[in-house]
Amino acid sequence: MTYIDMVRSAPEKSEEIMWQSVEAVSDLVEKLKVSHPEMAREFLMKEHSRMYGPHFNEEMAKEVVAQMYHYNSAGEKIKGEAVTVQDAERILGGIDNAQDKRWDAYVGVNGFMHDMAKSDLSSRAIMELAKMFWFEDEDFQGKSKVFWYYSSM
Repeated sequence: MTYIDMVRSAPEKSEEIMWQSVEAVSDLVEKLKVSHPEMAREFLMKEHSRMYGPHFNEEMAKEVVAQMYHYNSAGEKIKGEAVTVQDAERILGGIDNAQDKRWDAYVGVNGFMHDMAKSDLSSRAIMELAKMFWFEDEDFQGKSKVFWYYSSM
């Protein structure tokens, strides 16, 4: 029997019982974070998108950015935030629903900063490229390319 079959066939389906079940699944996901982190992340990203739409919120964005890294020319691992959310959201000027996309910008710009760290481009140029890539891609209009990309990794 699958979990969904068990829920569907349960004789009592009160809200209290459903919340207890959600708590049990939450506990299971916490264990998955340790034993199978990629599986847990994929599940949480899908559920987040289902509940809130395909955009990052602060907590999820900071988790994703904390895992980003690159190696500098000395071979040192540089990890985490390269650009603040305030700096990242500046690229959203003129973009529809910019407020909904501030944490998407934070993730996207930080990802670009890490990916382009070894280039000769200035931070300003990298941020402009990030804007073009993540938010002005004509074949991704109306969708969150940042959320799609990072939930697919």
